[in-house]
Amino acid sequence: MANGMLVVTTDHAGIPDIVTDGENGIVVTDEAQELTGLGDRMAAADLTDVMQQNRSRVMTAFRERDYLNHMDRVFEQVMG
Repeated sequence: MANGMLVVTTDHAGIPDIVTDGENGIVVTDEAQELTGLGDRMAAADLTDVMQQNRSRVMTAFRERDYLNHMDRVFEQVMG
């Protein structure tokens, strides 16, 4: 996603909070019939839009500085 690629993933845990089927990736279940049309869905994706959207989202929502600040707060709460 950070490289602006089309994400193909499952709907496990919190992944659907980040990847929206048909917008910035393809979300499949473990159903075999869904995998049959996967190649067609990938070929039909507007990759220019996906690349721009994914790269932009990662650069704004998942910055290293924000992650480290959050981890500092967690450690401060746990350690007192």
